[in-house]
Amino acid sequence: MAEAVGAPGPRDGLERLSAAATLLVAILVVLIAIGLAVDQPGMLIPYGIVIVPALAATVIRATVRRGRGAQVGWGEKLLTFIVSAGIVIFTLCLLAAAALAALVAYCFVELGRM
Repeated sequence: MAEAVGAPGPRDGLERLSAAATLLVAILVVLIAIGLAVDQPGMLIPYGIVIVPALAATVIRATVRRGRGAQVGWGEKLLTFIVSAGIVIFTLCLLAAAALAALVAYCFVELGRM
């Protein structure tokens, strides 16, 4: 016997909206990379250093949550991406501060040997 296929529910519409928003964010990331490549190619490396880990964290978190059966909305994906990018930028700033502190300490040690 054939089963009746009903009209799509609100959850199907939300999933489509989430997929479309995710696709738009991905296109935006690619367009920004293309713009940087054309205008300032040297900025692609820092852009990649910040974006790649953030995208990886977002994809992994969404995949794990979807595997557990939870609904992952586009807002949650966007928030995960922004927070991950912020963590990467903060980590890079801490790394620069640690390098500066090490350089200053090295200079004081060498100055003391004179």
